[in-house]
Amino acid sequence: MSSSIRVSFALIAMSALAACAGGGGGDGSVVRNDSAFRNDSVVIRQVPFTSFSAVAPNETVIMPGISQTGSGTDAAFNLDAVDGGNSTARLTYDADGNLSGLTLSAPQSTVAFGPGETHCDTVGACAAANAGAIAAVMNPVDLGWNYQSFGVWMKDVSPGSFQAGAISAGAVTPGSAVPTLSSATFTGHAGGFYFDGAGGRFATDAQMSAVTNFQNRNIQFSTTGTVLTDMSTFAPASASPGLNLSGNLNYAAGTSQFSGAVNTQDGALTGNASGQFYGPKAEEIGGVYGLGSATGARMVGGFGGKR
Repeated sequence: MSSSIRVSFALIAMSALAACAGGGGGDGSVVRNDSAFRNDSVVIRQVPFTSFSAVAPNETVIMPGISQTGSGTDAAFNLDAVDGGNSTARLTYDADGNLSGLTLSAPQSTVAFGPGETHCDTVGACAAANAGAIAAVMNPVDLGWNYQSFGVWMKDVSPGSFQAGAISAGAVTPGSAVPTLSSATFTGHAGGFYFDGAGGRFATDAQMSAVTNFQNRNIQFSTTGTVLTDMSTFAPASASPGLNLSGNLNYAAGTSQFSGAVNTQDGALTGNASGQFYGPKAEEIGGVYGLGSATGARMVGGFGGKR
């Protein structure tokens, strides 16, 4: 991994994706993909995810999700089609109940981090890095989330190319359990990457709001307070209100997955956001987005929140 990407790992976790109150945990265990394995006489179980409050020590929880990925070089970055249900986040917790490993999988890109590579010692986000990739996952303990989270990653493919992605994953609300009356406002966090089309790479951070009318099956999605952290110079985060997002998202009756068009405040980038309700009764929300412009600028990221 290039030194600029490796150092920017700290920025993603500590600056771009950690602008919230709270505290994190430690590191420890090994991540494996078999159903159970032994490491120093400790069995790590793989179980379907139901809620963060139900996670037990020495478990890997498997979280279904949706993702937005892309690939490129310093000269150009192209977005893939949104994956609507074949993506997975696997979070491993050690004997003390701390996140100790993670795997983020999308059809076009996968990253995995094992022992000593995953840390939750930053407010708001857990971070991971190895020789070829970096990632950050929002820490639900800090944010008060119980049913979902989102993560972002960047991965070297060759000396001249890389992949980036975002995933939203959790306990998806059954379509029949999504409310059909009233409304709710979900608030939370959004973050990811911005590529300016001229070789510049930036980590992004923002606050998220999703004003939801369950009767009309409509969501007014927006982000505010967007800041950028330059991943080459590591300069302090700078405000970029022109990259605040807004869009009108919709979903069909009897379903929990939504989508719709989004654009930046300055009108320079347009694209789409897709997401899902999470929890037994749509207590939380999450999703991913990807936007582009004719000049080659791109944004990719994820978001999550609760009522």
